[in-house]
Amino acid sequence: MNFFKKQMRFIAPAVVSFSFFFASCEKENENENAVTEADAQPQTQSKFSNDINAKLTQHLFDPEETELVTLKLPDGTTQKSYVYNDKSVDQSTIENTKIATDKDIGKAWHLFTRVAPGNKTYNVAFVDFNQQFQRQAAGDMVWSFNNRLRASVKLRHQFIRPNQMNSTRADIFVFFVRGSDLPSSKAIAIAEFPPHPATRSGRTIMLNVDKGNNFNTRNKLATLLKHEVLHNFGIEHSDWRTKRSCGQMRNTPNQGGLVHIPGTDNSGNLLNSIMTTCGVFAGDYTNDDIWGMRNLFGFR
Repeated sequence: MNFFKKQMRFIAPAVVSFSFFFASCEKENENENAVTEADAQPQTQSKFSNDINAKLTQHLFDPEETELVTLKLPDGTTQKSYVYNDKSVDQSTIENTKIATDKDIGKAWHLFTRVAPGNKTYNVAFVDFNQQFQRQAAGDMVWSFNNRLRASVKLRHQFIRPNQMNSTRADIFVFFVRGSDLPSSKAIAIAEFPPHPATRSGRTIMLNVDKGNNFNTRNKLATLLKHEVLHNFGIEHSDWRTKRSCGQMRNTPNQGGLVHIPGTDNSGNLLNSIMTTCGVFAGDYTNDDIWGMRNLFGFR
């Protein structure tokens, strides 16, 4: 049975200091031909209807930089999703979204329709994580999620081969893909958000092996995984409004899709978080990440 039909609960050669770590989901090390999130997607116009454009905007997807693609999965199956930067949402979730009437109902981190269910343990399957540093990084991510966030949601992990995906009971699958199988070959990673209604987490984290220099050490890979897995639970980028971590200073409006999480920064311009859009300036979860998850899912 296709594993996506199961209802089980979900980006420099040398090691650098966590506080200056730049191998993020959307931007490479600046010493290695940096790519901003604006470069990472093809620039096209009028690809979608006005209705879909409005729904994408509500989910903080820029319609001009979003692609509707069929993603190839390691077990041979496919999934049709809207993809923007390092985030993906399945086609039905976007197309079934109701347009919010209040255009500025919040200013921070989580999308009001897409937060994974709490009070449970989610199984994460790492596919083809065969090297020692890869398995250590996976363990680091799970440890930090469980012991630093200490929310009511927890992770349990296992390592599998691609041919075991259909028979594996997992909520989130983390696997490698070629850049040619992604909407943009420059993307470093793509994580799926929860659907609407949010009956589960996002199910996938895809890592672009052609950008492997961005996660070729234990620290780099662990940091990337810590970032992407929070997308699986509905957490947005901390500088979603300005994209300051990308060297920009936008003023992106909240089109009714974001709800502020009490106790967290509400500026949309925060760099002290593992959830920055481009450079990951924190190697582990910061206070804003911790309080965001605890206020969404409860503390344990």
